[in-house]
Amino acid sequence: MWHPTVAEDQKSSRMPSPRYVQLWIDRGQRLANRSNRGGNNGLIEPQIVWRDSYQPDHQYGASERRNKSVSSMTKRPRSIALLSICRVIEIDRSKKGIDRSKYPLARQSCSFLLRTCDKEEFVFEARTKAERDTVTRRLKMVISRLASLAITDNDTALTREFFRTSEEAGDLDSPWAIMQNLPVH
Repeated sequence: MWHPTVAEDQKSSRMPSPRYVQLWIDRGQRLANRSNRGGNNGLIEPQIVWRDSYQPDHQYGASERRNKSVSSMTKRPRSIALLSICRVIEIDRSKKGIDRSKYPLARQSCSFLLRTCDKEEFVFEARTKAERDTVTRRLKMVISRLASLAITDNDTALTREFFRTSEEAGDLDSPWAIMQNLPVH
């Protein structure tokens, strides 16, 4: 569950409501330079991505769906670049706890906070404390692994573990596959 801040949901005058989301890690993509001029290939960095689980526009039948605009049915998911995350914090273990003025409905014992280098904050809530601990531990490991491979310039391992090749661009493996062999305590 994602808890938008009061500031993010100020389009309406009511208190922000938590949203059930699907959360996954999207592997990066190496973009080949197709011009003959040479130059560097581009990269799309691996990201944490989430989308609302319930999308009312997808609930209609096929005939009613044709009348809806395509843009309203294909809302772009939110995302955070993995290397821009500087903190993954279990909220009940932090010194300050949860800021109830920003996140009034989050359960402190099951929530975690992602803080970016730009000082943005994103609060997610797992179903249980154990699930929250597993997700945060694995996220920390994935982010530290990505950073260590980038710092040591281990291009082979970095590409194999965190990037899709152009041949794999349409492949939708399990988003947590890079974390499946990590120990769960």
